[in-house]
Amino acid sequence: MGKEAYDDYKRNLRDREANSARYLVLASHSSSSLSNDSSFRLEDNLPPTRSVPSSSIRVGDLVLLEKNQRVPADLVLLRTSDSSGTCFIRTDQLDGETDWKLRVAVPATQKLPSDQELLNLDAEIYGTPPLPRHQSGYLPHCLVLST
Repeated sequence: MGKEAYDDYKRNLRDREANSARYLVLASHSSSSLSNDSSFRLEDNLPPTRSVPSSSIRVGDLVLLEKNQRVPADLVLLRTSDSSGTCFIRTDQLDGETDWKLRVAVPATQKLPSDQELLNLDAEIYGTPPLPRHQSGYLPHCLVLST
């Protein structure tokens, strides 16, 4: 019983760390709340972004991931820095496999001239609801952006 309590405590610490890890989410220029937001960031070659903890990422957010950054949620790969739209990810945190897996971006969004154009899209993504982990084995993750 003591070992189970200790394991639960350690898992809780890991969960807190994962939920507080910060990620960049693309933000619209027109958002009036961004001008007063200290997490808002604007760089010359990137669309405006804001830094949020992974626990604050919501459906519909456009997450910008950088090399070797963990994938915080189930995501759809829209665009990569590679012109072919490909990237490699590891799913070891999901299924224990340490192999790199090839993922390919949605062709229509990969062809956009810049990351900024992602903010101008009027699109919807349809998918099936995820299966419970005990039925699916693991839920694959994909990157939204990789720079």
